[in-house]
Amino acid sequence: MSFLTSCIDGVEDFLIICGLVLTQLVYGSFSVFMGKLLAMGLDPLFIVITGSLVTAILLSPFAFFME
Repeated sequence: MSFLTSCIDGVEDFLIICGLVLTQLVYGSFSVFMGKLLAMGLDPLFIVITGSLVTAILLSPFAFFME
């Protein structure tokens, strides 16, 4: 039984590390993408408003069904 629990713990640790690495990659990609958008001359206020609208549109169905 201890072998099974140690295997499960190892898999869990591996998945946690993969999640942390994926989070860092997403944040890094986002930073590079935002830098390119700002270098192209887009207004930061436009980026904030557009991001907020897209987030609201994507999360609205989940909020509706969870309520």
